[in-house]
This record gives sequence, C-alpha cells and structure tokens, in this order.
Amino acid sequence: RNFSDAISEFSKVIDLCNHYKDSYYLESAYLHRGIALVQSGRKKEAKGDLAQVGSECKTFALGQLFSKATLHEAL
Repeated sequence: RNFSDAISEFSKVIDLCNHYKDSYYLESAYLHRGIALVQSGRKKEAKGDLAQVGSECKTFALGQLFSKATLHEAL
C-alpha cells in the first residue's frame, strides 16, 4: 500500500522495457502503475497509462481483479 514507491518501481519497469525494446511486461507495468496512480488520486496520469493497456489485460492486486475497464470506472 505504499503507492508512491509502487509508482516509482513500475516506472522503472516501463523504462527498462523501453530501453531493451522488450514489451513482455510493458502492458502489465502500465496497468499496475495505473492502479497505484488511481489509489494516489493522480487520475489524470492514470488515464494516460490506461491508454497503453489493451482491454484483455487483467491483474490481481489489492485483493481484487483489475482491468482497463474497472480502472476507467474509478476515473
């Protein structure tokens, strides 16, 4: 529940994916960072991250299943 650290860590994952041109974790990292941004009240930034996430991408975090659609509801 340390969302500022989570934002920082997922930003590093995104940077590394871009640096190495390896997108295997990229979409998931954007979704996870989007979750942390929403939880931090940074909804405008979260909206930008969600633009990088496909509708099929889902993850389990904070005791619930998240997707692009569920995060859009929080915006």
